[in-house]
Amino acid sequence: MPFRRRLAAVSFCLVVALALPRCVSGPPADDLSVGGLPDQVSPAAVAIAKLTKDTCGATWSLDKGDRAKSDLYVVSVFQDAGQQMQLNHFPSPQELEHFMLVNRKPLRDRENHVGTFCEHDRGDCRSGSGALNCYIEISIAVPEMARAAELARACNQKSIAFLGKSSLAIIDQHEGKPFGTGSPLSGPALAACAAARGR
Repeated sequence: MPFRRRLAAVSFCLVVALALPRCVSGPPADDLSVGGLPDQVSPAAVAIAKLTKDTCGATWSLDKGDRAKSDLYVVSVFQDAGQQMQLNHFPSPQELEHFMLVNRKPLRDRENHVGTFCEHDRGDCRSGSGALNCYIEISIAVPEMARAAELARACNQKSIAFLGKSSLAIIDQHEGKPFGTGSPLSGPALAACAAARGR
């Protein structure tokens, strides 16, 4: 492995050492279909990839792991370049590792999580039909609905996911008011989203 890539893999293990006690080898670099992906993957990347394929999505904390059934409200509020990735296939461990490396700075904040979601054009990722669309993003998970609603409105998100102990719920309004359109933000609106996020 080239020295710079080896150093990047080692650095990532150090950053998340509490959550990822070791790094494990992935496929050889020559076997990767997308250039520039790391050839070392963490147990977290492997676990997120499996969860996404099995359940159509995941919310993963680097210190607590899978946050399903945590009674947290989850909203995607990071929209800068590199902070969201769209794929036409289930994310691989290498793609997830790359995303976590690129976004290691915001992911040091334990309120921030790696989020994934997959769906077909018609139906969910397992029983639907048509093209498969998958997303990797940074999500904020908070215990209060009011705080999640504030973030969703400030960042023009259409919905919030509630990771309930008995089931997952998708919420598209709070106190009778919808959140947003889901369209990407730019300029002052993007700055306002970042300000709300960093409060």
